[in-house]
Amino acid sequence: MTQKKKSRLTLHVYRIGADGTRTDLGSDEITAGAPYDPFGPSYELPCRCRRCTAARQEQADEPEAVA
Repeated sequence: MTQKKKSRLTLHVYRIGADGTRTDLGSDEITAGAPYDPFGPSYELPCRCRRCTAARQEQADEPEAVA
């Protein structure tokens, strides 16, 4: 009798720059039936598009609210 192998998938995460360059942010191997956190801390780099950059700048310029 042979043992069944669990299905596995390797997920690669890339960031594509405005100039088309591809930066490899990492990879994870996912096994069928195993818990998976799709976007863990290793992939949480801030977006650098104009809209997100402007929003972060506005947020940084605002004074902290005091309760």
